[in-house]
Amino acid sequence: MTRLESSAFAQARATVAARMRESRRAQGLSQEELADRAGSHRTYIGMLERGEGNPSLSVLTSIAEALDIEVAELVTAGRKVG
Repeated sequence: MTRLESSAFAQARATVAARMRESRRAQGLSQEELADRAGSHRTYIGMLERGEGNPSLSVLTSIAEALDIEVAELVTAGRKVG
């Protein structure tokens, strides 16, 4: 992996992490509540929100559905959430 790819990848993970956390908090949900809605585990949601995981498209779709938002809102910086 080149330095540029690594930087872009890290930025994408940071964006997903921030957007998940922002949307979850805007809806007043705990990580556990989001995990239950998305069919995931609370610790996995926490890991993703810290930018430590690499969620599949399937996982991102489940999280977006649980938050009642589009997947694009999770992966695009600067888009309105909630």
